[in-house]
Amino acid sequence: MRKFFLVLFLISSISFGQQQEVYKILGISVEGNVVAQPAAIIANSGLRVGDEVSFTRVGNIIVAGDKIRNAIKQLWALRIFKNVSIEIENQVGDGVYLLIRVEEYPRLDDIIIEGNKAISAKDIKNKINLVRGQVIAEHRLTSIENEIKKAYEEKGYFLADVKFEIIPTKEGRANLKVKINEGKKISIKKIIFEGNVKVKDGDLKGAMKDTKEKKWWMFWRTAKFDRKKYEDDKKKLIEFYRKKGFKDATILDDSIYTDEKKEHLF
Repeated sequence: MRKFFLVLFLISSISFGQQQEVYKILGISVEGNVVAQPAAIIANSGLRVGDEVSFTRVGNIIVAGDKIRNAIKQLWALRIFKNVSIEIENQVGDGVYLLIRVEEYPRLDDIIIEGNKAISAKDIKNKINLVRGQVIAEHRLTSIENEIKKAYEEKGYFLADVKFEIIPTKEGRANLKVKINEGKKISIKKIIFEGNVKVKDGDLKGAMKDTKEKKWWMFWRTAKFDRKKYEDDKKKLIEFYRKKGFKDATILDDSIYTDEKKEHLF
């Protein structure tokens, strides 16, 4: 009962303690910007001097109204800021001076590639798709990492690891260092089929032209994995089935597993 009473008390105090306050914007200033111009930041926020903005006061807590929240969303949508906040810098009667506080992502100066051997620095930079002056944002780094790893997978390096280091060069600028640990090229140890009842595993393996298991006695063949060739070989499997009269044959799913200790792909 005590817990129940306490919850009701809190809800009641918030409900009846709310006080909405409406102010006219007397001025807007910007702080923390390095490259982006204050006028551009204010324009993109959608806030204008003379507009009315609301705040809800709950005890000592002030909650911004829709117009302020939408302004913050619009600035986030630019994807050039790490942090964005809007606060009341000063209040004069029924008017307020607002402060837009931002923290920018750095802009690219140069790209440094480290640890690459299997793929040239030029080819990696083409995958990065960043030019000088562009924002080095987190979402860009995630996309870049995926592209580089995909390029390594296509060459058989499934264990490649990509890390980034942002090195400030001058105010608002930075070099992007891409540190690559390629790992070793892996080979195909075993190909496993599931769901084939009337066709033997050996026949299916033979139907694939370039995706082959590594055999100890085939010292001249590396049995490396090639993503593009693998996709072609999957089509050959379907063609093989259809030649045998299985018109509705299809591959429901396929998975790739790696044994990092033995550096093989299953």
